[in-house]
Amino acid sequence: MMSDAVEHVKEGEEARDGTQTVAASDQCKDDVGAENVSSTKAGGAGGDGGKEETKLTGRKRKRRRQNKQNKKNMAARLKEIKQAEEAEAKEEKKIASEEEEENEDVGLKVLQEALEQIGKKKGTLSDWLNEKHRFCWNELRAAWPKIPKKNKRRLIQKDKDLVKESHVMAEHPFMTESDDHCETDPKAYGDIVCALKRLAAKLKKPFKDLAIYDPYFCNGAVVKNLASHGFRNVYNKNEDFYAMKEYPPHDVVVTNPPYSSDHVERLLQFVEKNKKPAFLLMPKYIHEKPFFSGKRFTFVVPSKRYVYWTPKGLRPKEKRQNHASTLGIRTSPFISFWYVTQGLPYKELRGLYKKNTLCNYLNYDDLSAKFDKRDDE
Repeated sequence: MMSDAVEHVKEGEEARDGTQTVAASDQCKDDVGAENVSSTKAGGAGGDGGKEETKLTGRKRKRRRQNKQNKKNMAARLKEIKQAEEAEAKEEKKIASEEEEENEDVGLKVLQEALEQIGKKKGTLSDWLNEKHRFCWNELRAAWPKIPKKNKRRLIQKDKDLVKESHVMAEHPFMTESDDHCETDPKAYGDIVCALKRLAAKLKKPFKDLAIYDPYFCNGAVVKNLASHGFRNVYNKNEDFYAMKEYPPHDVVVTNPPYSSDHVERLLQFVEKNKKPAFLLMPKYIHEKPFFSGKRFTFVVPSKRYVYWTPKGLRPKEKRQNHASTLGIRTSPFISFWYVTQGLPYKELRGLYKKNTLCNYLNYDDLSAKFDKRDDE
């Protein structure tokens, strides 16, 4: 009985051990299964990460390719812009070169004209280039910057030579006073042009052939000044007027005599004997002199005081004024006007001039009153 009970107990223990073994085995399987499941899950998670990593890498590559393409496009665009700028610059340079050649041609054309006009056209080179001067040559002034320097030098030198030549001192074969060396202002001749033309018409000859005689020689400017108004037959030579026994043929006397000594008185005597019309440019005070008493003249009075031009070298330095030109050194020491003889009656002259610039020879008081207002001008 005892042995049966022991065996029975052993069998029971073995049975329990077997059960535990089965349970442990099952537990082992469960653990392995769990590990496999975890491993499977982990493997699945690893696969998804790889895909995502592949996607990111593809985007970066695409972005790199896009950036690279953008850089190429930018470089190509910059190249196009540079080429366009170079082409534009080249075209501008070509146009500028053509314009420069054209301007140079224009400049040379004007220069050639200026070289021909030096000594003929009124004014000096500085006058021509001065926009405020009455002799300003606008075409030359506009073309001046376009003229090559070497060509400018030619014109400048010719202008200097002309000025120097015009200032060469004349030697007179007779006694002179330095204060008498004054050439008539070209404007003064302009004021009697209409009267000289009327005289030529009365003599039935072209005005250019009117024989004009100026007996007093200074530097010979009268010939050029009257020629500028169309009078080509002018006699004014460096000779002693008082020593002459015969005078050149002439239709009219036009002169600005020396005012010193007895020159004016001797001139009036000559005019009276000569019986030719005369235009004498003399100071206002002459008509107040005793030797003028009883003389019959008409006065052509300027609206502004005349100036006179002393050729350089004909007056001491201490008596020179500052303003100088090809005409000489400017001076305006007194009021002067034209004394016109009765070769052209007052009535005829009245039709040629404004009333306020012409006075009858009888109106001495009116004449003085007229100029008293201008003494300070």
